[in-house]
Parts: sequence; C-alpha cells; structure tokens
Amino acid sequence: MIYAAICTFGFSIFFNLRGKKLIVCSIGGSFAWMFYELFAIHGVMTQFFASGAAIALYAELMARIMKTPGSIYIAPALIPLVPGGALYRSMLHVLNGENDLFISTGIDALMIIGALTLGIVSVSSVARLMFVKKLRNPYSHAAPSAEDMDLNLTQF
Repeated sequence: MIYAAICTFGFSIFFNLRGKKLIVCSIGGSFAWMFYELFAIHGVMTQFFASGAAIALYAELMARIMKTPGSIYIAPALIPLVPGGALYRSMLHVLNGENDLFISTGIDALMIIGALTLGIVSVSSVARLMFVKKLRNPYSHAAPSAEDMDLNLTQF
C-alpha cells in the first residue's frame, strides 16, 4: 500500500495536482491497492472490479468534499493497477510471432482493463443518480417561481 501511495503521489505531480490534492490522491491509490489485496482470494477479475469500484467511490466522496471533479482522483489512483506486465507480454508475443500466446495474454489484459472500467463506471453511475439535483418537472402545470423567472431572464 505504501508503494501504491508513492506511485500515485508521483503521478499526481505529473498530472499537475498541488497541495492537499496530492495527499488525497495518494490515499486513494493506497485505498485501491488495499481492495486489490483484500479481494485476492476471489479471483483476478473480482480483484480489479473491487479496486475500480473502490477508486470510484473514493473519488466521488472526495469530489464532493473537496469540491473538485472526481476524475482528478480517479486517474492517478488507477496507475498502480494498470496491467502493464500483461500488455507488455502480449506485445512481446506479437513481435515474436507467437499469435496464440498474443491472443491469450491480450484477452487477459483487456479483461482486466474491462473489470477496472466496469467497477469505476458502475459506482460513478450510481453516485451520479444518488446525488442528482431534483429538477422541476417540465410537464407540470405549476406556475414558475420567482427564482425560475429571474434565472430565465439572466440567460439572455
């Protein structure tokens, strides 16, 4: 977890984050790696799905607390989980002309990336649905409030 935090800290600097956001992103990377290790007994895809979900949940919470976009917390925290070894091996197999090994390692890498993405998208979608502001129904026949009328006048 410490190495994941250091890696996330370094990439947060690369992504031009400053101040408290560096520490918050480092904690997010460490948190994601903790979930990766906790779900090791359930299989590789579950590991990566749980890690992606943990990153998204942490990013959504920190986005609301720090009043910043959640994507700035997701991108650096994903770096320690990127399947670089699997992608490297699949490219090595394609260069050596080992097409069967390329296909198997490439599919494994794509499945890992898909599990991470599915974890992030599922949690982010649920969070967006939960925190969406209640909008006035445009089909209701209630008269608009004074705030709505002022808002409409200031748009022009």
